[in-house]
Parts: sequence; structure tokens; C-alpha cells
Amino acid sequence: GIFLAKYSLEAGLLSPIMRLSLGGLFGVGLIIAASYLHYKRIIFEGFNNYIPAALASGGFITCFALTLLAYSSYEM
Repeated sequence: GIFLAKYSLEAGLLSPIMRLSLGGLFGVGLIIAASYLHYKRIIFEGFNNYIPAALASGGFITCFALTLLAYSSYEM
């Protein structure tokens, strides 16, 4: 998520609001997927909490990076 946001910033592909909205949807989507997997208690080769934890941490890091990007680059 961080690299896609940085690439779209350098290439000028989308407007700033669109970049932040799509990145936020991606981050929230990862968090929702993690909570769904945790709720269903799907076991991945004996590791039942590691996959949802990795997805949730990726979602939170993506949302944090987008907040930092909005603050530092766009002064929002």
C-alpha cells in the first residue's frame, strides 16, 4: 500500500483525494478481512491467529502511512 501510494504520487496518476480514498479503502479492507478470518477461526496449517494478525497490521500500517502522506505532502 505504501509503495503504491508513493508511485501514484510520483507519476501523478490520480488526484490526491482519490489516492487517499483508495488507499484508505485498501487499508480498511485488510482490517475487515483480518477480523473476518479471526471470527471464523480458520486454521492455516496450525497457525490460527498469525494470518489475521499480519493482515490487520498491514491494514493499520497502510492507514497510518496514508495519514502521514496527507499531512506531510498535501497539508490536509
